[in-house]
Amino acid sequence: SSGINAEYGVFLATYTLLISVFGVIGNSIVVYSSIRYNSIQLDAVSVRFVQNLAVADLLYILFNVLPSAITYIAGRYVLGKAYCFINAVITFIPGSVNTLTIQ
Repeated sequence: SSGINAEYGVFLATYTLLISVFGVIGNSIVVYSSIRYNSIQLDAVSVRFVQNLAVADLLYILFNVLPSAITYIAGRYVLGKAYCFINAVITFIPGSVNTLTIQ
């Protein structure tokens, strides 16, 4: 069998779904509270950097972590060649955004 065993797949899927839930909640709170309430008491550049980190994390969770959970649940890669390419591109973008924000 080339796939992962069922018990390990369930564990990985559960783990990635928990990470996704907590990541979306936490990063959404950071973005919302920093915009709505000015709750981050830093200079404007630092606040933008924190917001960009949170948005990049949200994108990574939505486009990389959740599809991994689907793969673990299915026991094999089921998302096709097109998403494989998109996933590779999206993996690169959040890190680039964060790095470019520093400059």
